[in-house]
Amino acid sequence: MAINRDLNSFLANYSGKIGGMLVLKKYASGSVLSKIPDMSRRKLSPKQLEANELMGDANHYAKFIIADPKRKAAAAKKLGVHMNRVYHRLVADFISKGGDRSKLLTFDGKPPKKK
Repeated sequence: MAINRDLNSFLANYSGKIGGMLVLKKYASGSVLSKIPDMSRRKLSPKQLEANELMGDANHYAKFIIADPKRKAAAAKKLGVHMNRVYHRLVADFISKGGDRSKLLTFDGKPPKKK
């Protein structure tokens, strides 16, 4: 791991992956160049798996609605948000209702199917 504290260095202005093998991270103390962590042995708890599934369903729901401009406009009106905020508000609404499809916004009389 290499640490760079020189604010004038070319590394001070960058962060992200380099060639799929290294990652450049920015911290208050400086920039750090390190190996990408191996996440292959990571084990998620049942609660984390449930949260990941809920988030995936929320994304699917929001993408389904914003795919059609008419549904997106109707959702913006029902949610009281601007058109560029519809996706995030739909995801938040889905998660706050625990994914219960009977409580979600409906368009054409039915919520989208579960993937």
